[in-house]
Amino acid sequence: MSLALAVYVPLALCGYLSFRGGTHQDFILNYPDDDVVMLLVRCCCLASMCISVPINLSPAAQSIAGFASGALNKHPAALHRGIVTVVVAICTLVATRSEHIAGIIGLIGAGLGSIVVLVLPALICRNLLVQSSAPQKAARLSGILFAASALGFAAFCLQVFNM
Repeated sequence: MSLALAVYVPLALCGYLSFRGGTHQDFILNYPDDDVVMLLVRCCCLASMCISVPINLSPAAQSIAGFASGALNKHPAALHRGIVTVVVAICTLVATRSEHIAGIIGLIGAGLGSIVVLVLPALICRNLLVQSSAPQKAARLSGILFAASALGFAAFCLQVFNM
């Protein structure tokens, strides 16, 4: 983490000082496409992302794989690779559809926030209410929360693909 900070902070500072108020969210867009040095920078960024993104996703994917392996009767290692592959593919799709990095980060945060605020409580309420012999309340409440989650996810997708 310290190494990444030591590389990215000077890079961001130099990029901002070069262009001031005209600085794009993606600093590479500030430079011409035919610049050989920027082609090298693009290749280095690509290599960095190809290595760091799967590594950073690994703990989350391992947790999801461990959680889902019992329900799906699959081996956690295979599930882990599948989860990382799907998430990297989704990130690649989103990244190729938008140049607004800050907007994407905000949307992803909002999407994850919807899961934490709506989906997890729906699952917890459903389990608690079913155990307390109130299955109709459980079905109604979890249905409302899941519908709100689906609406939030749909809004997230519309924002991503309209940026």
